[in-house]
Amino acid sequence: MFIIFLLLWCAIFAVSVIKFKGVLLKPLFWFVMANIFIIGLSYTSGFIYKYPLRVSGLLYFIGLGATFAVGFLAAEKNIFGKLCKGRNKKPEPLPADEQRISADRNENRLYRSFLFLVTVVGFIVYIIDFFLRNSLSDPNLHVAVNISSIGVIGKIMSLSGLLLWLFDCVYSVQNDKKIPLDAFIAAGIYLVPALITSGRQSMLIFIAATASAVGFTFLSHRKYRYRKNILICIVCLFVLLVAFCVYVAVFRQYSTDKSEIFEKMFACTVSAGSRKLLNKTGFLKSLLLEVVGYYSHELPMFQLFLDNWSGPFFLGASQLTIISQNLPASSPFNYANMWSFLQEIADRNGIYSHTWRSYAANFIIDFGFVGAFFAVLAVGLLCGWLYRRAIKRRRVSDIVLISLICSGMFFSMQYSPLAEGYWTYPMLWLCIGYPVIRFVLKKIEAFPVFRKAMNKLPGRMGALYFGTENTKK
Repeated sequence: MFIIFLLLWCAIFAVSVIKFKGVLLKPLFWFVMANIFIIGLSYTSGFIYKYPLRVSGLLYFIGLGATFAVGFLAAEKNIFGKLCKGRNKKPEPLPADEQRISADRNENRLYRSFLFLVTVVGFIVYIIDFFLRNSLSDPNLHVAVNISSIGVIGKIMSLSGLLLWLFDCVYSVQNDKKIPLDAFIAAGIYLVPALITSGRQSMLIFIAATASAVGFTFLSHRKYRYRKNILICIVCLFVLLVAFCVYVAVFRQYSTDKSEIFEKMFACTVSAGSRKLLNKTGFLKSLLLEVVGYYSHELPMFQLFLDNWSGPFFLGASQLTIISQNLPASSPFNYANMWSFLQEIADRNGIYSHTWRSYAANFIIDFGFVGAFFAVLAVGLLCGWLYRRAIKRRRVSDIVLISLICSGMFFSMQYSPLAEGYWTYPMLWLCIGYPVIRFVLKKIEAFPVFRKAMNKLPGRMGALYFGTENTKK
């Protein structure tokens, strides 16, 4: 049954992309598809849970999603702005293709140089620290990685490679250029920490962000000369996903069938029909079992959470883990204090504590059952406003920002993307680093000598590829 659902979901995704222009860059689309995915698998997976999803839990979850949609659409259509003005203002026409590129190309070049330096230096620091403290032969490597504070800083720096990859892809398609080699190097650097520890989070974020940014730009520039390169990238991503799931299954060396592990972790029983169907899928068994096992349990575990949660409001502690994990132990907003409530629920009901409960659980933990609706509405309004601005300006930085938000919306079917470092740190590098670069450039351009030097920067300088602004096609 789940095979039919997965094929149907893929068909809906493909038809939506083909029929509705620009939908790949719309956060609401990714959010809806993610919710459909986990709701559908909850009923078609063949995993019979001890704590099943009930109608009350499903309605609450759908209501929370509808609240986000209302906020997003209200901001996208600028409803509040129109009401304040008292009249319907005609939407401004989109700029011409040649005007959609960033007006200040120097800021893209300088920011890209900054990203490349940060990515490479961070990766070198992380890899050295990792191999000094860990061994790849350790079977428990995916559970606990031993790295120092210097290694943590290096990892945070290396995660900026996702931005470099997205910037290069969008810029190259917009300007009809080849995607440079070091963009692929940056993408590999971003994925290496997860490949070492068998993590899936960065893979999901990377694929969703790439599909959003590259897919939207590619479909908007159909005369792109290197279309085959994009298609090859898509095939490679799919092959990489399958190979990675097989790698995880082999690397972790499970002594028992993975389906039995899922049964113990999430208090469920895998039906005989699902076992038989999985056995017929051949080399895809590991991939399908991972997908069905990990994404069908979220709403049943969310229902269990709804029935048992009675903790206080943590006001963002479950999502802003960068802050809450570093608060004093005596602080009521310390992450460990919040986690103790979830651990108690898991122990009392005999399930694995590190379960996914979707983004909805994070908002309930932070703002309560009623407050979650207001918080989700605010997020929807913010996403809608950013999307409307990005579509209007079509700058490289705007497209990259929205693609990250799209990946976060898709990732929300696991838990809030704000609680995932593979998403949060690239977002911080963009939201903080890019304005800093623009500020520096404004100061530099105040001096004619520096401005002339900046304009003479070559398209390539050593290993740093700044762009092709000063080179001919």
